Amino acid sequence: MNALALFLHYQRLNFLAEWQDKTNIAATLSGIVLGGFLQFLMVVILIDRFGDAKGWDLGQIAFIFGLWRVQYALVLVFYGSTLHVNHLVREGMFDRWLTRPRSLLIQFAGLYFGVAMAGQFMVAVGLIAFGLVQSPLPWSWWLLPWLLMSTASGIVIFLSVTFLIASSSLFRVDTESAGYAMHNTVGLWMNLFPHSVYALAVQFILAFIVPWAFMSFFPSHLIYGRGSALTFGSSFMFLGPVAALAAAGLATFVWRRGLKYYQGAGG
Repeated sequence: MNALALFLHYQRLNFLAEWQDKTNIAATLSGIVLGGFLQFLMVVILIDRFGDAKGWDLGQIAFIFGLWRVQYALVLVFYGSTLHVNHLVREGMFDRWLTRPRSLLIQFAGLYFGVAMAGQFMVAVGLIAFGLVQSPLPWSWWLLPWLLMSTASGIVIFLSVTFLIASSSLFRVDTESAGYAMHNTVGLWMNLFPHSVYALAVQFILAFIVPWAFMSFFPSHLIYGRGSALTFGSSFMFLGPVAALAAAGLATFVWRRGLKYYQGAGG
């Protein structure tokens, strides 16, 4: 409870600090929202030209991408600092954290609160709403719990991958380029379309190397009753929590190894 109170205190201070520059927040929000919908406009144009994407219609694609974007936004709002570990280590901030009698992860999370990243939620809500109108879900009693569990699993997967990259900075590896590439290229663009449209080698990478497929693509097969269409078998619809535990375990191991290896900004 003390750790939670400290985390909320940090985030309150960060929010108040960011809220001082409302013009910057408004401009960033507008840019994120506009960029997100222009990005999806490309999908609309392609679907209008070719009809569908391996059997997925426009509404279903919007829902899948919106569900993924919710998870992406939550990580960036609270743990966007994972993109900047390289600078934190280089500038000695990490050393300062290590001397404090507080949880390192709480201090890490408390460094940054992405107020403007609320634009990601706006995009996500818009995509999900559009998807539900275009392709209504077959509502059942298990649907809401399944969506909540899939969202939680996706957040853990995405956060674990970001921490794996961040942990590399503790071994004196420059991870800034890798972090931005993961978020902007693999993270956003590779999830813009259903993964089944890609070559088998790419699908393998998105399932077993960088497991984005477990965040929204695989769970959506159960939601839309398309389990038989999965390349690697229908059981992958249910393996999101397993993938999340595996990713979290690997990230925790590498993070702890990095902390043991780390000698200081000048060592």
